[in-house]
Amino acid sequence: MMPQPPELLALFATDHREREAVAAAERLRGPGRLREQAASFLRGLADQLAPPSLPSVDGKLAGR
Repeated sequence: MMPQPPELLALFATDHREREAVAAAERLRGPGRLREQAASFLRGLADQLAPPSLPSVDGKLAGR
């Protein structure tokens, strides 16, 4: 693999820190109505896309 130029590594590190700062600021914001609706929609979508839970040998759902 070819070594990356230092400018590219510095740019990537700066971009990464900036994205972390934005994510931290979003976590500090209170939940607004639109955010709650979007979160609810995404949870429902994830439930639909998730593979079905299969019962284990002891009768409990696997992974829960």
